[in-house]
Amino acid sequence: MLDREAESILLQRLQGYLFFLNATALPAAVSKHVASGARLRFLVIDFRDVVGMDSSAHGAFERVEQLASEHGFQVLLASIGPALAAQFHRRGTHERPSQRAQLFDTVDHALQHVENRILADAAVDSADAPLSLARQLEASLGTPVAEACLEPYLEHVALRAGMLLIRQGESADAMYFIERGSVSARIGQPGGAFLRLRTTTAGALVGEIAIYRGGMRTASVVAEEDSVVTRLSTSALARIERDDPDLAALLHRFLIVQFADKLADSTRLTEMLLR
Repeated sequence: MLDREAESILLQRLQGYLFFLNATALPAAVSKHVASGARLRFLVIDFRDVVGMDSSAHGAFERVEQLASEHGFQVLLASIGPALAAQFHRRGTHERPSQRAQLFDTVDHALQHVENRILADAAVDSADAPLSLARQLEASLGTPVAEACLEPYLEHVALRAGMLLIRQGESADAMYFIERGSVSARIGQPGGAFLRLRTTTAGALVGEIAIYRGGMRTASVVAEEDSVVTRLSTSALARIERDDPDLAALLHRFLIVQFADKLADSTRLTEMLLR
């Protein structure tokens, strides 16, 4: 679901000192994007590399607000810093009832807001009946898979919101299928902060690289809400390969499809960042 909505998000990165002449490039780029027929729901503007802003630049952001009202998308202003935030506050940006802009401390927080909105709008209900790995294999590959054949090799894990599923730096020895709920991957940063990478919802995998690569976990995974996951360890997969080669072949095909989908997602994200 989140992958399907990726093309409705436009990320614009600003840099340097903003004034009237260079700031007008922003509404021009947004207008061009909308005119191309692209579906736009969220415009994320990253101020992380902005060193200052002249008062004349505010007209460009007011024009972006007008475009948001005309075309029905939300504007998310991220990483603007205290000085720039004060300028926006003084001008009433993000405070007028008709306006669609919101301020966020970081791009990560802005994108988390986007993810939450997408999930809420789609009425995702974590109380729905959990998905199973066997059913997901069938849906992905079109080949029937008996639950009873796969179940002896799996471990079901219940997580409370905020619980750690995978810890960055630990040995990678299993993959996890999300039956119900959602989890997010994040990378630790200096000073104890972390960078969220993505949110994964029911029906998807996390940690599957461990099945082939092993080594150490490159990111942590935390439950965003109460969730249920299915654990398949590398040792359990080895037992499947020994006991049921046909089932093992299906699992490997399924993993290849997942890798291909994630590669395609990464390519789309790169294209979005380079717009």
